[in-house]
Amino acid sequence: MSRSRSRTTAERRAAALLALALAAAPAAAALPWGEPFSAGEAVRFQGTVADPQGRPLADVDVTLEASRTRLDLRSLARVPAETVSLAARSNERGEYALDWAWQPGFRRFELVASIPVRGAGGEARQELARIDVSARLKQGSPVSAALTVAEAEFVRALRAFVAALASDDERRVYDEAGRPDSVDRRDGPAGSSAAWWYFALGRVYRFRDGRLAEVERFDPVRRIGAAAGERQ
Repeated sequence: MSRSRSRTTAERRAAALLALALAAAPAAAALPWGEPFSAGEAVRFQGTVADPQGRPLADVDVTLEASRTRLDLRSLARVPAETVSLAARSNERGEYALDWAWQPGFRRFELVASIPVRGAGGEARQELARIDVSARLKQGSPVSAALTVAEAEFVRALRAFVAALASDDERRVYDEAGRPDSVDRRDGPAGSSAAWWYFALGRVYRFRDGRLAEVERFDPVRRIGAAAGERQ
């Protein structure tokens, strides 16, 4: 008798857990007709990348991050299961376009603007803007979104700095140490001089007419918000 009651109690608990699991799952996952697009159907994401004044930013990487979740039976909560990405680059008008083949089960869609930034440890991506466009998929394709880059001046200063590299020494130091935290440059009748400061590395590279003249070392310090070329 006690075993029968025990089985009944266990069955009730299992049924309750199943009900909670179904309640926690998104409706679209339980109802195939809840998908906004058919499997494999092309969904276009398009828009512009610009600064706060509306001026376009070219050659910025725009990545679509599509994510889906799974139900964790222990916590009865949705947890990340998979994220796939697709990238494009903005043109001279700041425009971008991405075509993604719809995959059932994906529910979160974000567009991320970024650029590669070289540092002492190699090249890394710096995120410039991010926007969640998940709700916009209900309106169909194309999905339009404007990405506004608040740090547009940093992007322009970095690009101007890289474009101004004129000597083998300058390019070598940049390849090895990445963008400097700050640059002091002086031009005069006797020629030009520049000092590239790397605060976290504890180094300053001094150049004379593009040639590396000396490297000074100091105790490393952390400086937040310094951008390449801000004092040029």
